[in-house]
Amino acid sequence: MRALAHAKAKVERARQALNAARADVAQCKKAVAHAAVVEYQNGMRQKEIVKVTGLTRETIRKYLRAEGITAYD
Repeated sequence: MRALAHAKAKVERARQALNAARADVAQCKKAVAHAAVVEYQNGMRQKEIVKVTGLTRETIRKYLRAEGITAYD
């Protein structure tokens, strides 16, 4: 019975760690999106942003559209 309780506690800690990691990923995505928008507004072309970040053009477009930017090069 003790082993079962120990295993359940390990599973719960793993779930908490997973949730924390998911939150970190979401925060990092927001930071990248913000940086992409700022660079675009500072004159960096979308192609350059794609090259630097490794993201797809569609992902960059999505980030720009979310900020109301619709004219792309």
